[in-house]
Formats: sequence, C-alpha cells, structure tokens
Amino acid sequence: GQINGTTGYEEAAAQGLLAALRSDAYAELIGGYYREQLQGARYEVETQVLADLMATPPATVIHFLEALLEVDPVTPLLAYPGPKFSLITAANETPSALQALVPSLSFEKLEGTSHWIHLDDPARVAVRLERFVAELSRPTR
Repeated sequence: GQINGTTGYEEAAAQGLLAALRSDAYAELIGGYYREQLQGARYEVETQVLADLMATPPATVIHFLEALLEVDPVTPLLAYPGPKFSLITAANETPSALQALVPSLSFEKLEGTSHWIHLDDPARVAVRLERFVAELSRPTR
C-alpha cells in the first residue's frame, strides 16, 4: 500500500535509515543521505547545508525525518481548489513525487540545482514564482 505517497518498500527503506541513524554510524549515514540530496548544488550551497546539518543535534535531525513520514501532503493538495504550482528538480521525477500523485499540481523542473533549489538559484526561483503570481492576477475572459 501507500503511506503518505510512499510505497511499502520506500517506507521500509526509510524506517531502516532511521534505525541506522540511531547508531554510531549517524555522521557517515546522514552525510551520505544529504550529499545525495545535494547533487547539482553549488559549492557554497553544499558547504552551507552540510555545516548546518552537522551543527544540528542528531536527535533533531532524526525527529525531523520521522515527522516527514507522518505528513500527508497529498490529501490537502487534492482537496485544495485554488491554484497550485511546484518547482521541482530532476530528483523529483519519481512515481511518489507530488506532481505524480496530484495531477492538478502544475509544475516546472529547474535544471542544474540540488534539492535546495532556492539556495542554488534564487533568481530563477523568484522569476518563476513571480510569473506564477502574475498569471493569477490576469483577468479571465
């Protein structure tokens, strides 16, 4: 079955990661997990994100990741009748990504960024969000 947009396999993998993070291998595992999310990041972004990660107590990081498994973004997105838009990266092109689970969610992929899209290319993010807002304010005929 699906749990918050994840398959049972993904849920098991996430639970396995959380269990491993509670071990002495925390620093190595969390660093690897974040480096995977940082593929395509500018050097400055990678440095900042990893420094922030290592400055955060492990219990806080683990609780944050646990909370992600409990959040259901799909149900409210499906119910929301207003305009929806998401900026994604290549890493978001999976069957369990929001734009795959919520067909009414318009989206655009920005190339050349990591998961931290707003840090990697804030100007392009701002331009695209401003365009979305401008499209909302155009009169309908």
